[in-house]
Amino acid sequence: MSVLFSKGGDILSIIESDRLTQIRTGSLSVLASDYAMGSYGTVGIIGLGKQGLAQVEAFHELRPGITINVFTRSQDRLNSAMNFFQRRGIKVRPVDMKTLCKESETIVTITRAKDPFLKLDYLNKGSHVNAMGSNIPEKSELYPEVVKNSAAIVVEDFEMALEEAGDLVLAKKMGMLDESKFMALSSLITGKIRIRREEGNVTLFKSVGIGLEDVAVMSALYEEAKRRGNCLELEVTGKWHRE
Repeated sequence: MSVLFSKGGDILSIIESDRLTQIRTGSLSVLASDYAMGSYGTVGIIGLGKQGLAQVEAFHELRPGITINVFTRSQDRLNSAMNFFQRRGIKVRPVDMKTLCKESETIVTITRAKDPFLKLDYLNKGSHVNAMGSNIPEKSELYPEVVKNSAAIVVEDFEMALEEAGDLVLAKKMGMLDESKFMALSSLITGKIRIRREEGNVTLFKSVGIGLEDVAVMSALYEEAKRRGNCLELEVTGKWHRE
């Protein structure tokens, strides 16, 4: 469980952490795509585990009318996911991975893969990639050539990205990471920097997830629950304080 505190240390809300992570990661993927791409009408989601399902939910809810292509290596997982989407009225288009990449402007990788699978040759010129799956140095979804040929590499935190993002760790080991291409997501959102979408540029958002994002989403969920009036109010004793 994740706990949100007031500035004074009082408990405001208790939120189930797994679902919180799904909401945070899905919302973050849409946010990064919006600021990196501006206008786009197609997205491809590679990976249909719990996090992949949440990615589809997020793009469906936050980008109404968008075409959503999906791919997973497991037929059983695909069947389960399609039932999930049908129950929620979400339209998706199952395709193979190469077709997904060629027919999607934004591509999201959200898998548990230990070894790279997304090649530069799969991508169209001008594509944007949200690499959301790897958050430890030993895991990577992207071949280093994707990192090398990205005109902009957006990250949440420079030091954390270099320590935890397996895709970037691998590219650096191969001498294929240009750190001058790094951009902070926060600076992109506030308008301090902008991505130049010149013809043919591939852009990359490499996420590892940071605690401040969880706090921001928890705060938003808390305010929305209060607005809707559909939350359960409990009296919880105890107060957070610094030792």
